[in-house]
Amino acid sequence: MEKPSSPHPDNLPKYSNKLNSEQSNQPPSNSGWREAPKEKIIKEEIQLVYLPKQIEHFTYSLIHLVGYSFLGYAIFQLIDILIPLRFNNSSWEFLTQGKLVEQFASTAFLSLLFIFFRNEGSIRKIELQLLKFLSWSCLALGIFYFLMIPLGIINTGRILEQNEARVNNQLLRQNLRSARIELNFKQHQMNKSNNFCLI
Repeated sequence: MEKPSSPHPDNLPKYSNKLNSEQSNQPPSNSGWREAPKEKIIKEEIQLVYLPKQIEHFTYSLIHLVGYSFLGYAIFQLIDILIPLRFNNSSWEFLTQGKLVEQFASTAFLSLLFIFFRNEGSIRKIELQLLKFLSWSCLALGIFYFLMIPLGIINTGRILEQNEARVNNQLLRQNLRSARIELNFKQHQMNKSNNFCLI
């Protein structure tokens, strides 16, 4: 009598391993946990509204308009910072560098961020030329800010020397004034003693 042959592993259903792995990943039923639903959809709660393409174009054009407005404001800031020009004044150069970094750079960066925020689509030739000009201007502005670092160091040294010379002049004036007061006091004492001797 032949023994019943055991099923070969290749003949087993292919989904048995998958079921075993899913059962091993699930927590025990008596632990109080349960598997969260993968997707929760409540009827009559999600309402989809179709927005036409014109709204998207209007949004992008509004963002670009805001960017160009910020760019104009940044140009007015630059004119206000640089005028009047006093290149031989180290204090003015140092303060101007600080204003260019704190005021102009932040506004210009925000304006360029809005202007270069684009989506796929057509663009006018004039605006394309303007974007090329702005991109090269950004490169030149970055080089200019990089070159301001040694200029700031030089101006800092000049300002320290000027402040030291000013302090020395003030000390010299105070010493001269105190010496003059002391000399006047001595002369007054001598005159007083001479008058006393004459009496």
